Amino acid sequence: MNFIVLASAVFIVLHNVDGDEVMVNVDQIVMLKHTKESQNQGPNVLLAPGHKCAIGLSNGKFVSVTEDCGMVRQAIREAR
Repeated sequence: MNFIVLASAVFIVLHNVDGDEVMVNVDQIVMLKHTKESQNQGPNVLLAPGHKCAIGLSNGKFVSVTEDCGMVRQAIREAR
């Protein structure tokens, strides 16, 4: 018996500090973390200035974006 598997990926478009677009697969997002800068706790230490949310992916990598985590969360909800 032959099966056809249809896979679809849903991406959201975010931005890095250079203004470049970053496409992130919402199914790969496992964590959202506010940066120090976004919470007025001083400058970012491990990330470039201007990043407001660090996104952890299921492959162990991180993507940092200029949108705050609330906006990223809303984009994920709207994408699904």
